[in-house]
Amino acid sequence: QGTDLGKWAGASMDEEGRRIWKWENGAKCWNGPKRSAKVISSCGRDEKIISADEPETCVYVFEMESFLACDDAYRQENGL
Repeated sequence: QGTDLGKWAGASMDEEGRRIWKWENGAKCWNGPKRSAKVISSCGRDEKIISADEPETCVYVFEMESFLACDDAYRQENGL
């Protein structure tokens, strides 16, 4: 059984064209807020985690590459 990092809270794109996916209102930390997660995804051929961090108590940030972050315009801008 895993840890609930939250419910889907939406998607956006940052100024660099990376996809941002958010989850909020996860399991409550014993010493902090309810857990939340943000995935910063850039277009890539393979799905892989680049980094995982906890910049604040029970707030998780993951950077990854995935074909899910690609679209035609993004591929052209980045030569993929």
